[in-house]
Amino acid sequence: MSKAEILAKLEGDDWMDEGALTSAEKSLIEQRVTDFEKQPETSIPWSEAETRLKARYGE
Repeated sequence: MSKAEILAKLEGDDWMDEGALTSAEKSLIEQRVTDFEKQPETSIPWSEAETRLKARYGE
């Protein structure tokens, strides 16, 4: 599955009911989305996050 397909699938909430995630994982995602909605200025673009992760952990 391509990145675009994964992102398209995540746009709705249906994927959360497919059983692929634990309840704890679903709660964590919901909390992170809520946090982002309350304070979007605290987030960074994926390109920056990816760069930081690669610098820290390598490719």
